[in-house]
Amino acid sequence: MHAATGGRLSGRPAHLRVLDALMLRASAEKVRAVVTIPVRMGKSELISVHTPAWYVGTFPDRRFMLGGHTAELANAFGGRARELLEVHGPEAWGVNVDRASRAKGRWDVQGHAGGFFGAGVGGGFTGRGAHMLVIDDPLKNREQAFSPDAREAQWEWLRSTALSRLEPGGSAVIVMARWHFDDLAGRAVREGWEEIRIPALCEDPATDPLGRGFEPCPVCLATGTTQEGNAFGQVPGEACFYCEGSGEVGAPLWPERMGHFELAQRRLDSGGYWWLALYQQRPPKEIGAVFKSEHFRYFHETDTAYVLGAGESAKVVAKHRVRRFTYADLAASTKTRADWTVFLTVGLTPDRELLVLDVARKRAEGADKLALMRRTRERMDPVAFKVEDATYGLDLIADARREGLPVGAVHADADKLARAIRAAVLYEAGRIYHPAKEAPWLGAFESELLEFDSGEHDDQVDTIAYAASDAAGSRPARTSAPKGRLTGRQGRGPMSRRVT
Repeated sequence: MHAATGGRLSGRPAHLRVLDALMLRASAEKVRAVVTIPVRMGKSELISVHTPAWYVGTFPDRRFMLGGHTAELANAFGGRARELLEVHGPEAWGVNVDRASRAKGRWDVQGHAGGFFGAGVGGGFTGRGAHMLVIDDPLKNREQAFSPDAREAQWEWLRSTALSRLEPGGSAVIVMARWHFDDLAGRAVREGWEEIRIPALCEDPATDPLGRGFEPCPVCLATGTTQEGNAFGQVPGEACFYCEGSGEVGAPLWPERMGHFELAQRRLDSGGYWWLALYQQRPPKEIGAVFKSEHFRYFHETDTAYVLGAGESAKVVAKHRVRRFTYADLAASTKTRADWTVFLTVGLTPDRELLVLDVARKRAEGADKLALMRRTRERMDPVAFKVEDATYGLDLIADARREGLPVGAVHADADKLARAIRAAVLYEAGRIYHPAKEAPWLGAFESELLEFDSGEHDDQVDTIAYAASDAAGSRPARTSAPKGRLTGRQGRGPMSRRVT
């Protein structure tokens, strides 16, 4: 494709070379493939502009069909591809565009049977056949992505209209950023199409299509340089939202265009769901899940009160009437990337609503867990800590009691799924609230809920499940501390409680 692009692909990042190699293969053999790439990474420039010009220049008797999320967009790409062929075609391949058929959305190769045809996804390819079908970003926006009717219509269009226009042995490639578990890419992969998933950050060196690995997290390093916190609102002692406390993060897809700090900002701006979907190319599976995003409710905070919900139905609760509890889920080991220690702090209102106030998440062992508990007490000042009375939990409970920390044991009286369902019931009833202001931990927390119970992690789910059991009316776990010692620091006002 060098000639068709005027050398513009030279030195391009690895993900575009992977896409280029796929198109070369698809021109030589029958291919059904899905390539998922984050937004704003140059995929449309290559797949919808350069590739059509190269394809019909190299194979002037073949036809190239392009589907975009609108006909206008497909036609605009077609016009740019036509211009490339007019400039480079005569010298590179000895062909040119037919002067009698050179509309942006439909043009032919002079003296040959090949050419280009573009249409919006859902539009008609009737009467046109093709040897190569490319669908570029079929979804336009969130509303379309979350519409079951729109997703079903796109799938039916692909099967009944688009694929039916392919010549024998023709190839079809979908290139898009992911929006929803059940979007066009998701359905095609479940139907057996080849998948090339290219996330913004490497997640697994063993399977990364670009051969990337992990590197030290620069956001963590930046956080440690100042006592006032960094540009992302983190302060020393907090688990880094970017690497989730591991201290390392996957290599970025195109560091010259979007390096770590740009991606970190986008992770904060987009929130957990959209970060996983649009950037990491693995949207959480909401359909049939225990937790659903439509059940998430949010609170705002003022100097003196929490405001639950919005509009006329908003409920104001004075801060001094809200008691704080911290629930812990402890990692058994830090030897695998899957083990986390979590301290989740909630506020319990007089009407037993739960406000998720803070999540501290870290890979920690032994003394590190106790240190994380101390830092959580300094920041959040809970009435009590609640720790599961598993083997490694009993050690922490004993250590915390020796230091005079207010801690009690909670017992796993059911399996993980049964406990999670208790929390899901409270979510559906509108009794659990998340902060409306984006917190560094909120994205990972909500994503873990949405992915349960098919996701990699469930440590945060365990903590909110225990909190929900208490809020639902179960008697809170007994909390032990030396007699006369305050569970909140002295001088901290109404959150201070004496434990006897």
